[in-house]
Amino acid sequence: SSLLSVCSDVSRATGVTWCVMAVRLTYFKGRGLGETVRWMLAATNTPFEAVHLSEHSEFVALRDGGKLAFGQLPLLEIDGLLLTQRIAMIQYLARRGNLWGSDPVEEARCTMAVGCLMDMFGPVMRRAFSLKGGAPEKQCADEVQASFDKFAPRLEQFAADFGSPGHMVGKSMTYTDVMVAEAVVGIEEVVPKCFDAAPRMREVADKVLALPSVKEYLASDKRWGIPDGAYVDNVNTVLGR
Repeated sequence: SSLLSVCSDVSRATGVTWCVMAVRLTYFKGRGLGETVRWMLAATNTPFEAVHLSEHSEFVALRDGGKLAFGQLPLLEIDGLLLTQRIAMIQYLARRGNLWGSDPVEEARCTMAVGCLMDMFGPVMRRAFSLKGGAPEKQCADEVQASFDKFAPRLEQFAADFGSPGHMVGKSMTYTDVMVAEAVVGIEEVVPKCFDAAPRMREVADKVLALPSVKEYLASDKRWGIPDGAYVDNVNTVLGR
């Protein structure tokens, strides 16, 4: 009750409806499904504590303690909430940070584009696990390129139809733009300069990457390097595999 009182006092004093509490993101020691959440925290200028699990016992304590609704990571603790499932975190932060589209139509289009972006980014997300399993580097890079070739032209057309210069949807920044920026950076780490063939998305990414809070995050020790075998080992250890 004391915490709720503090939040209520802050809301009355500032007019801000969000509860001022420590924000904490718990995940493995790497990018993975937590990375888009970190980008969103940065883009909305939301300071956060990064908690990185090392042992299976830590995961079990969270799971058995009732913090993980579906027994999965990442976990975002914010505004008195325990959020799991990446898309829930992303969309909550988007609404909270006014990156959610201007009306229901834009909101739907953002969700459509984000679904396609997640599909396009899939091979990048799987890459470290594939390499650890013995897949050749070229095979993994070819999969990233093939996914880009499949989805990028459609996303470019989507931006032409429903966006504006520097924005995938509408005339202002949305969480879709933030996810485009993450995709451009992550994909080009594997296949350099491929977004030269997708200038609209490149322009969107540049606008997000110019945000001071995003620049700060990418230069900080909260930004993990390209996922590798050590990341895969950490995931397996934490999950008790």
